[in-house]
Amino acid sequence: MPARTSTPLKQAFQRFVELVKPIPQVKHVVGFEQGQDIYTYIESRDEDVMKKVFRAEDKVFDEFPETLIEFHVVYLEGRPLEDFVRPLPKLVFSR
Repeated sequence: MPARTSTPLKQAFQRFVELVKPIPQVKHVVGFEQGQDIYTYIESRDEDVMKKVFRAEDKVFDEFPETLIEFHVVYLEGRPLEDFVRPLPKLVFSR
């Protein structure tokens, strides 16, 4: 049996990052494999930005229907990522 180099969650995380990278207000994406959670950190509460993030989430759900993922959006409001997550997990995208 060949070794698995990437879990479905890691693949979904990578795809999600590809989809939200063009959104400049997305500052960080953090994934927690043990809980199947992906957190998106945006500058502040902004309905237009949130709609773009939600569309990206929907695409990932469509592309990875067998993978359980819990998406969360967090507003930084000027605070650093380290105020929310410490230590940083392996799955992290930051600008």
